[in-house]
Amino acid sequence: MAKLRRLKPGRKEIIASLVIFGGVAVLLAFSSISGFFLAGHQSSSNLQAGVVSSGPYSLFGSSNNQNSASVSQNRVVNTSESLVGELKHGHFENVTGDIVSNLTSIGGYVASSNLMYNGTTWFGIYSVNVPSADSTQFLFDVTNLVNANGKTQSVQIQTQDVTNETGGNQSKVPYALFSITLQEEASELPVSTNQFSGLFGSIGSILGVVLGDVAYIVLIAVPIYFLVLGGVLLTGRVLYPMFLRVSKSSSPKQPNEAPSSVP
Repeated sequence: MAKLRRLKPGRKEIIASLVIFGGVAVLLAFSSISGFFLAGHQSSSNLQAGVVSSGPYSLFGSSNNQNSASVSQNRVVNTSESLVGELKHGHFENVTGDIVSNLTSIGGYVASSNLMYNGTTWFGIYSVNVPSADSTQFLFDVTNLVNANGKTQSVQIQTQDVTNETGGNQSKVPYALFSITLQEEASELPVSTNQFSGLFGSIGSILGVVLGDVAYIVLIAVPIYFLVLGGVLLTGRVLYPMFLRVSKSSSPKQPNEAPSSVP
């Protein structure tokens, strides 16, 4: 029992271990935050450098091409575009019908389509060919139509200069490729069900965060603290006493003074 009592940490040792553990935690947090801001600053600098670059493929064009408008008008560009949108429930048929009607009116056509129906909602992928001269306006019209009946999730435009391949003849690239992907959202649930599901979802997310923090503390912070406490006990009860003994044994002993003789 005496040995067990000796191993029990004292109040000063517990406080010292807490101070050391807190200092290590603060240093780790500070280093992580500094690294995060440094990485963000570097990425921002790279982005700014890419925007203001004046290379031949710069976003705003090369300064050497500012006086070459007459040459650029004769370039032949092959364009491919894609749009992904989500439509409100029940709007799929009308929207796709309007898109096909608009496409036909400008001289385009549907190259292929893939439509699926799961019993409640529609999903469709259209590959259409749009006249090259009308490709940009057709993209804007489709985007506005989808936004009026749902929301556009993404738009992608790819271009490739094919002047050398076509000899500068625009008639060799009469159409631009256009991919349209439309998903009809599920029918709305009753308001009460949505409210309860949202409430339960919020509570579940909060509990998940709390449990995750608790697990982090139990699995990582607690073992580290006991490791620091063990280091404090080892230093205070083993290493420091050994150091005192070694220092005392190595210090030179003073010779005893001889007693003075009385005349």
